[in-house]
Amino acid sequence: MSASRRAPATSLVAFASGIACLVYTIDSSIANVSRRTSRAICRPASDRIGWVLTAYVISSAIMLPLAGFLAHASDSGR
Repeated sequence: MSASRRAPATSLVAFASGIACLVYTIDSSIANVSRRTSRAICRPASDRIGWVLTAYVISSAIMLPLAGFLAHASDSGR
């Protein structure tokens, strides 16, 4: 593959990675901001809302490397 052909693909990957990081950051912000609203609507104890956010952060910490591994594993056969 020529160098001119690889450049657009590299730019596309960089752009997609940037958008994914932006979406993840916005998603985390929404989860943290909604804490007060969730407490007002559902009326659970405040420690339960804290555990929900903790579970969200832990699941994100598990899934991000797993997604990277799966992307790498699916691409290594090419």
